[in-house]
Amino acid sequence: MKTKNAPYLMISLFIGFTQFTSAFAATVLPLDSGWFQKSGTGPTVVSDARFTGGSALSYAAASNVPLFGTFGATYALVNVGDHVTISFEYLTVAGATITFGLVSKDTSTGSTDRIAANGAAGFNDQGGYFGRLPMGSSSFTRIYKDAGVAGTGLMAGSDFTAVGTDGANANYGSTSVQILSLTVERTATGTLLYYSTNGSEILRRTDNTASAIYTFDGIGINHFNTSQSYLVGNVTVDGIYTVVPEPATQALLISSITLTLLGIRRRHGMSSLSVVT
Repeated sequence: MKTKNAPYLMISLFIGFTQFTSAFAATVLPLDSGWFQKSGTGPTVVSDARFTGGSALSYAAASNVPLFGTFGATYALVNVGDHVTISFEYLTVAGATITFGLVSKDTSTGSTDRIAANGAAGFNDQGGYFGRLPMGSSSFTRIYKDAGVAGTGLMAGSDFTAVGTDGANANYGSTSVQILSLTVERTATGTLLYYSTNGSEILRRTDNTASAIYTFDGIGINHFNTSQSYLVGNVTVDGIYTVVPEPATQALLISSITLTLLGIRRRHGMSSLSVVT
């Protein structure tokens, strides 16, 4: 039997493939694009031999003004055991408590990237998981969850709460570059969360609530209760996850394959695209 719907079948399969492509790769995020701040002057790329690759992102942050770096796609934890890890090199001159982690972007308005599309307003409805790292003075360690309630802000508001109990007091202040990382792993009951500095685990907790978060779109960094500049470099995302391209990227890929199939159809006719079963 022959079908005249082969091109459309191929497009359908292609759409499914672009939406659900398993990934096992470490990706270094570019420093010169894809970064957004809630307010003030944005980050700049500077040369710095202390960082891998010889450059870093310099951000003169005001108090509680988050920085967001996009993955350019959504990373979804679809299966039990799937996980995503973000890591980066970090240095601040004076030392300050830093909160960092994985951001899950709000899409309720139809935009897949409210931060990029709406500037400061785009930070109001974002969620995710974050680790608290005291630097400069001894203080508690903690894993946070931001539920992404509308209008509350990223890493702020009543929906920004601790996951489990706090960890021991510590001071991770340093005058040298540190490597920070945070991992979210899907479990049978929710998510497993842990973060580290220089390869040493600081704290791990679980979120087994119905509102556990399984999709992530970028990295978020923030300083609490202080105004300090800092440097970030070698920002890497790794793990086992599913990549869902941004709709704009997906639409471009679909348009390309559609035009290709139409060109083949005109040159060779539908008979060459028939599927025989």
